[in-house]
Amino acid sequence: MKLTRLLSLGLALPFLALLSACGGEDSEAAHEVEKPMTEGIAKMQQEREAKKEAFAESEQGPYKNPENVSGGAQIINKKLTLKLDVPSPAWSVKITEVWIVGEEMWALATLSENKEGLVSQVVTEAQDSVTVDGVPDLPVSYYVIGKTFNWEKAGPNVKFIKTRNDIATNFAQASQVYPQSE
Repeated sequence: MKLTRLLSLGLALPFLALLSACGGEDSEAAHEVEKPMTEGIAKMQQEREAKKEAFAESEQGPYKNPENVSGGAQIINKKLTLKLDVPSPAWSVKITEVWIVGEEMWALATLSENKEGLVSQVVTEAQDSVTVDGVPDLPVSYYVIGKTFNWEKAGPNVKFIKTRNDIATNFAQASQVYPQSE
């Protein structure tokens, strides 16, 4: 039975326990449990596909306004939010620059610690957001300067660098979109 590949681990384990209690994969009771689950999964997949098709055909669907499309990427106002786990509430993060580099958007951020006063040492989430207007809808990578603690808890699109110069050579063929110059 390959049903467990369609379910998350949290859902699959109770079903596996039930199936093993029924006497294994070949028992009649196991097939009685498997059939409604398989039908339910197929129904959910059909509903999801129908919703995708309805959205694509709607006015909000992708690329409905051809003048908003540039190089295959839709032009949008994009909100970038960077969230990082930091050692204490004394740490803050600030997105300082956003660049379009090839087929990616790079957000440069600075991580800093306020060393004034006493602060509890408890893992906290620091975050910052900026909205960039009139940019292509591209994947975002965050480059963060200023990390001095020796553990790293960040997503796959977050990279810690020592200085801006570590990536500055890429800006020669890039365009800065935040902050926008006057």
